[in-house]
Amino acid sequence: MRAAEGRDAVWDIPFTQWYHGDSYAARLLGDGWRTTFVITANTGLPANVTNGASAFSADRPDLLSNPYLGGYHLATGKGPLGKPHEYLNPCSFTLPSGTDTSLCGSNVIPLVDGIQSRDGDISRNAIRNIGQYDIDLSASKGIPLAEGMRLDLQIDAFNLLNHANFGGLGTSTSSSTFGFFTTATPRTIQLAGRFSF
Repeated sequence: MRAAEGRDAVWDIPFTQWYHGDSYAARLLGDGWRTTFVITANTGLPANVTNGASAFSADRPDLLSNPYLGGYHLATGKGPLGKPHEYLNPCSFTLPSGTDTSLCGSNVIPLVDGIQSRDGDISRNAIRNIGQYDIDLSASKGIPLAEGMRLDLQIDAFNLLNHANFGGLGTSTSSSTFGFFTTATPRTIQLAGRFSF
């Protein structure tokens, strides 16, 4: 990862400065909230492309051209397969022996006794995943109910903006998921309460 950044902030909401009414219920429910923001961002982890058809798991292909595709977040991808979440162009790599060559042509490194006949020219971890960012929010409050009794409330929102951070990039040229993102982070909201006495 070339760069990663994280920031957080805590804010005690000044409800009593904003509310000047006399309602006990409003003050009970509105006062005492503490919010926490956490922001993280990175430029993306490296990915190691390998030839999964080889008996030697460290075998890598040749890199023939710029492998990165735009539009991986669209419903119809811009790659040769026209499928969503395709980030790497399979035709930018030499493909395993036995691969259907109608799509990309006969760009293969032959296997000899199950192992590539020569080393591929792409280096280890040469592919860079997309950058990611995430914003999380948490809000909590304690409500004293009576002597020795307390209700604590908390709400957490992970990936607050519901920004899709794609992951699970397929990196084996023999896999059906090669070049595709297979996971994405959804927004998650959870509520919690604790009654102490």
